[in-house]
Amino acid sequence: MSGRMRRTSELHFLVVLLLTMFCCTMAFAYNKETVVSIDPLMLNNKIAEDNVTSEKLIFLSGSVASRPGITSLTWRNSRGGGGQAILRIGNYKEPNLNGKWFIGAIPLMYGKNIITVTARDMKGVRSPEQIIVIRD
Repeated sequence: MSGRMRRTSELHFLVVLLLTMFCCTMAFAYNKETVVSIDPLMLNNKIAEDNVTSEKLIFLSGSVASRPGITSLTWRNSRGGGGQAILRIGNYKEPNLNGKWFIGAIPLMYGKNIITVTARDMKGVRSPEQIIVIRD
C-alpha cells in the first residue's frame, strides 16, 4: 500500500471515528430523561453581556423537562449560598414534566460565582446545569 493511500485510509478512519463519537454524544444528550436549562441573565430588562454585573443580588429563571418527574430542584453558588428553586409551572413528581422555575434572589460575591441548578428526578438521578456570573 502506498504512503498516500495509507494516509487517506487513516484520515477516513479518523473522520468515521469522530463522527461516531459525536453521534453517540448527541444521542446521549437527547436521551437524558431530565434536562435543566437556565435562561440568559437579565438585568434591568436587558441581557447581561458576558454575565458580568455589579449587582449584589440576581434573579434566575429557566425550565426543566423530565419524563419521570422531579422530586427536587435546588441551586448552589460556588461562593456560598444555596436553596430551593421555585416551580412556576408544573408540580413535583408530575410525570412528563415541562416546567418553568425561578430563584428569587441569589447573593453574589465579588469575582466569579458559579451557580448550579440541579434537578433530582424520581429515579434519584441528578441533572445539573451551571451559569457563571461575575460580580465586578
